[in-house]
Amino acid sequence: MKTFCTHLNAIDKSDGMIKKFDGNRILANNWDEAEQICKEQFPYLTVYGQLVCELDEDTLKEIKLSLN
Repeated sequence: MKTFCTHLNAIDKSDGMIKKFDGNRILANNWDEAEQICKEQFPYLTVYGQLVCELDEDTLKEIKLSLN
């Protein structure tokens, strides 16, 4: 399965402006399936990309997503 990133638009209480905030990560076989999951379970989220790797903040080395 692939991991897809989502975001949502909401009002930032600190300044009253509408901003994008990170949402849940969605596990799905493809982009269309990720969008369908969002539509059915998280209608406030929008899929915006596929997560390909994560980097450690301090070392900038890749963090392995799969532990299997």
